[in-house]
Order: sequence, then structure tokens, then C-alpha cells
Amino acid sequence: MPQVATKASKISSELTVYLTERERLDDISFRRYLRDIDALKDHLVEDYLKALAFGAYGRVDDAIAHFELSLQTCRNEVIAKNFLVYLSDFGSLRKSFTTSIELAEQFVSPFIYLHAYENCIFQGHMDLAEKYYHSYSKLFSGDELNSMENKLEDVLSDVNYFKEVANLSGNEYQLLLEKVTNVLDEHKIHPSALKFYGISEEKVNAMILVAKTSDVEKLADMNVELAFLLAEYDCLIQKNFSVWFEAEEDHIQADKSDSAHIARGMLNVG
Repeated sequence: MPQVATKASKISSELTVYLTERERLDDISFRRYLRDIDALKDHLVEDYLKALAFGAYGRVDDAIAHFELSLQTCRNEVIAKNFLVYLSDFGSLRKSFTTSIELAEQFVSPFIYLHAYENCIFQGHMDLAEKYYHSYSKLFSGDELNSMENKLEDVLSDVNYFKEVANLSGNEYQLLLEKVTNVLDEHKIHPSALKFYGISEEKVNAMILVAKTSDVEKLADMNVELAFLLAEYDCLIQKNFSVWFEAEEDHIQADKSDSAHIARGMLNVG
């Protein structure tokens, strides 16, 4: 048994490097890893290791399926956290959101609570965001909470100001973020931040999704698609707001002093 555990740990470490470095396994290496995993004959780690292998091979749907099977077999916080990391890097925003909520109901984990909190913000579910923020805050002292990048009070202030000026209800705000998510997931693009510009004197009220891409043509297509999507909903027409996607490098170069900034946390495999 110790030899099996050591071999499983070695496979896990090697595949994690591929995922962290975003290097893709070649066909031969992928099949070799699958054979090595099957040879362990350990059902407790098989699906987890296969999730890593399929992930490193670029087969996202298969990786997600094996992560889910693994958590059914073994209720393990490390596996749950690494599943969230994988979804954050390679899965859709919607899947990342739903999975983080499911896991936050199963584990008492600051990492999982924080991820659920941030995902709720990016989906417009502010009541849920408050719930998981408070779950997270109960596990830490005041000093550690003060160091948080996305403090609940600040986030609610920014979101509520945007909604008030735009005259959006809570459901309409969720609908807006739902359509934003549709476009992001369709193009397999992840957000790195959410920004709000509000200048009352100039009647400017804007939401900007900072996207992890430098492809200007893709961003232009995404913005056109988003505009057409939003135009389908009468409740969003003629409301006082603008929304668009922005390249991450443009966001980094921009002066943040005139905007509210909500970052999506950078998760690490652990």
C-alpha cells in the first residue's frame, strides 16, 4: 500500500505541473499515464488522477466528469479545491459558479467559501455572495479580513450604486450578468476582474468585464454579441448603463483611480 500511495502521489505531482504550466500531454504520454493509473488498482484515487490526466491532455469535459466521480467516491477537500482550480483555469464560468456553490455546502473551507463568494459576485447573486462571505469571515480574525481584496462592504457599495443609477432590479442585474456569462463561456474566455465607472456629472454608468485575452478581434465580436443579446430583453432597454469587455492588458495599463475594481482571485493548485 505505501508503494501505491507513493506512485499515486508521483503521478499527481507530475500531472499538476502540466496543468500549472499549461503544457499539454502528447498522445503517448497520456496513454502511458492512463495505464499507470489503472495499474494502481486503487479506486479511491483512480478518478482523481484520471481527471488530472484528461485535464493535462486538454479534454475538459472528461476531466470534469472524473473530478465529479472522484468526489462521489472520496469526500476529500484537496480534491474539491483542485477541482475549483481546474474549473477556474479551464472550465466555464457558469460551471465554476455552480460547482463552487455545491462544494461550499459540503465543506468547511475558507478557500472554497472565498471562491464561492467571488463567483457569486461575477454571476450577480449578491445574496449568495453575502452568505459565503459571512461563512468565510467566521473562520478569520479582523486583521485577515481587512487584508481581503474584495471586501463585501466595498463590493456591495459598487454594485448597488451601479444598479441604482441604471434603475435595475436585483433580477435584472442577475439577467445582465447571465448574458455576460453566456458570451464569455461561448468564447471560452475567463474574466479576471469586474470594473464599474460611475461619473454622475457626465451621466456615465458603466460595467466592464476584464477578459483574459489580448485578441482584439475576438473582444470586438464578443461586444457585438453581447449588445444583440441584451437588446432581446425589454427590461434592459433604455436603462442607464453601458457594459463591455476589455482586454486584460488594457486594464493593467489603465489608471484605476476613477473606477471600482473587483478582482477574480488567482487560484493555485494545492
